[in-house]
Amino acid sequence: MAYEITEASLDIFKQKKIPSEVIKLLRKLSGQDFDKESEIIDALKQSIGEDKTKQYKKIILSCIRKNYAVLYKKLSRTHINTWHKAFEDNLGEQARLRRCASPEEVLLQPSFHRLQQYFPYENALALAVIAGLLAQIKTSTAYPFAQQLGQEKDHSGKAIFSELRFQQLLASRDINELYEHCRRAIMQLNRTANIYSLADGILHWSQEQQDNNQFNQRPEQRFKFTWAKAYFNEVLTYSK
Repeated sequence: MAYEITEASLDIFKQKKIPSEVIKLLRKLSGQDFDKESEIIDALKQSIGEDKTKQYKKIILSCIRKNYAVLYKKLSRTHINTWHKAFEDNLGEQARLRRCASPEEVLLQPSFHRLQQYFPYENALALAVIAGLLAQIKTSTAYPFAQQLGQEKDHSGKAIFSELRFQQLLASRDINELYEHCRRAIMQLNRTANIYSLADGILHWSQEQQDNNQFNQRPEQRFKFTWAKAYFNEVLTYSK
């Protein structure tokens, strides 16, 4: 579990009718990442005071929780960001990754091995998928990847990524299918997606493939469930 106040969170605070003067103070905490609930609560007390923290704590926490199955440590997400930002100075490497048609081709690229140095114990093919997909992304957004796929397209009443294609993504039988489905999704998002959420989802999927029993006792923690929940909860906001 991680906590972060983003622009999206601030918008939700307005919808929840949190006073503008409180939101103004909360904005000062945006961009910071808190690994523990106690850390964000302490920061809230310092920012808006103990009384308002007590009054709005439940709403605020429900809006800023970010669930990560694998990348729950701030350092892991920092590594992802550092790796991705390196493309700003090396567009050639990014272009080579974008042209890779499969995870196996990604394995042969130098930028993949730079990513693997950050995550030496993760499955190599899963990291290759992450490298290939993140290279497609121009801008990272605050919305979880699956939620973004469910967002409404141009006031059409339909999701950006259709339910059929989303279900096909969830039903990916192997790493190559997952790679293709996610790459198609990124294109439909105009190369704007949450790099942390996407990377975490790929690692989550990979770990489940390696250990089918890992999440059996908590179905709500499985990859398919967490992504489906994010997607359909978003769809339900405009399709009721």
